[in-house]
Amino acid sequence: MKILAPTLMALTLALALAVPALAGGEQGDMVTKTFELTINGEVDNPEDRVFAVTYFYSPDLSPAELGKVLTELYTSDSPPQPPESLVQGIGGFCGPEGYQEQLAEGLGMEVTPANARECEGGRTYTVDLEVPRGTTIHYSLDTALLSDLETSEMFGGSNKGDPMDLTTAEDFEVIDADRVNSTTYSFKGGSTETPQMPETGAGGMASGALPVGGAAGALSLLVAGSLVFWKRR
Repeated sequence: MKILAPTLMALTLALALAVPALAGGEQGDMVTKTFELTINGEVDNPEDRVFAVTYFYSPDLSPAELGKVLTELYTSDSPPQPPESLVQGIGGFCGPEGYQEQLAEGLGMEVTPANARECEGGRTYTVDLEVPRGTTIHYSLDTALLSDLETSEMFGGSNKGDPMDLTTAEDFEVIDADRVNSTTYSFKGGSTETPQMPETGAGGMASGALPVGGAAGALSLLVAGSLVFWKRR
């Protein structure tokens, strides 16, 4: 007993010390993906203009696996049940009052945050996603007029190379640490200039303006390597 008692005491102390350490480890398994958008110049139709990030991510699927799942979901005549780990949503940078509800109704995806405001030049807007470490994500940066959602512009995202190329595993980013992707979108003389897209962390951004119209537009964009759905079936 003289030998056992100190041993048990030592084990009890070790377990007591381990509990906070484990709790801290669990918190450390979550990382934040931040999308940062700076708008330059005078925004055209500010009462109608929307900027958002469309995202698809899963903590359980590899880039190749997530690409296969999304292709099946959005191009198959009989799409399978999406995996439970798949999260699809839209993060609103800015837009007129009530735009989140309009987008959510039209696209069938949750739109956050609810406190976004009207788009203004000279301001920087952010969308934060807190995800498990190692999460695979595909995203696109989009803008459109609420009155004409069938015509949208994709001005950045995780696609690499030519946005018209077929989607590959390289078009998906694995988030293993807090990461910020910064984008500048510039208005001038009623039209837009090519946005500058400096990158912080891994995952490239491809730019390009692609019109979207109905299901055909959404499916063609998917094949082209984009997953922007301003207008769904």
